[in-house]
Amino acid sequence: MPKLQKKFTDYEKDKFIKETFDTIKKIFIKALKSIESNYGHINCDLDEITKYKFIAKIYLNGQLKNQCKIWVGGLFSNNSISYSEGNINIHQDNSLNDSISVESDFDRIYLKPMGPDFFGQNNIPEKANPKEAAEYFWSKFIQNLSF
Repeated sequence: MPKLQKKFTDYEKDKFIKETFDTIKKIFIKALKSIESNYGHINCDLDEITKYKFIAKIYLNGQLKNQCKIWVGGLFSNNSISYSEGNINIHQDNSLNDSISVESDFDRIYLKPMGPDFFGQNNIPEKANPKEAAEYFWSKFIQNLSF
């Protein structure tokens, strides 16, 4: 007998995206603290701009090495989480490097990357969970850093 697809409500999708964002923020906070405690010449900062937007920064010997902004929403949908790094504007969310969006199939809700290898490398499963999404954004954030 064929499996019937569950129709997830807007409420369920909104709740999932908020929970995912909270997971991403918690993982970033923990990872930034870990870097700071393990490397004396590195300082890290995380500023919450709104409840659903933050900026993370890493400084090496006092010099900014990388920063990223992560927020709920994006260019194409409010059911997404967007990522921008480098030269960012706190108040303008019309430019991004990557994004994940809420999707569903049969009995599961998941996160889908913007596109297969949209920006060159895509080490996130096609149907990711919140932790995998957080680890994906974190790996993007630190990929060009050397401590």
